[in-house]
Amino acid sequence: MPVLEVLTRIPAQAIPKAAGWWRVMFSPGSGASLNRGGIAQHALDFRVLTGSRVALLDASQSVFRSAALPQQQEKPQQDATVGFRPIPGLARAITDAVAAGRGRGSVAGADIGIVCGAADVVVVGEALWGSIAREQGMGGDVVVVKMEEGT
Repeated sequence: MPVLEVLTRIPAQAIPKAAGWWRVMFSPGSGASLNRGGIAQHALDFRVLTGSRVALLDASQSVFRSAALPQQQEKPQQDATVGFRPIPGLARAITDAVAAGRGRGSVAGADIGIVCGAADVVVVGEALWGSIAREQGMGGDVVVVKMEEGT
């Protein structure tokens, strides 16, 4: 599966959450320290969807957001995502990933992530992670994924 190919090349802690769902946890410049009990500040979810699609989403954001009622807006918003912080520069990373996937298949960006065809997840995932790694100052940890044309 192409998702596993991308995950094996990302130099951050990845854990399976469920069938077809993996979470890559990371902190700026922390790399190996997460393996020694450090706490990740950010997380990127890879979720396999129906129709041979994959979603790459900021784990700090819920995909089940509903319109807030006026009285709810006054209260501090509860984070149901285990305290991860939003990924800095995600909008730029999404733009980079959409550009990398342009002309390959179906790729769509949203506020909290990107959805692409499973066949394109290697290219899109490489661009998304590379942009996130640069923004986080993990320049030496940028994943390099190569994919042959037509696969």
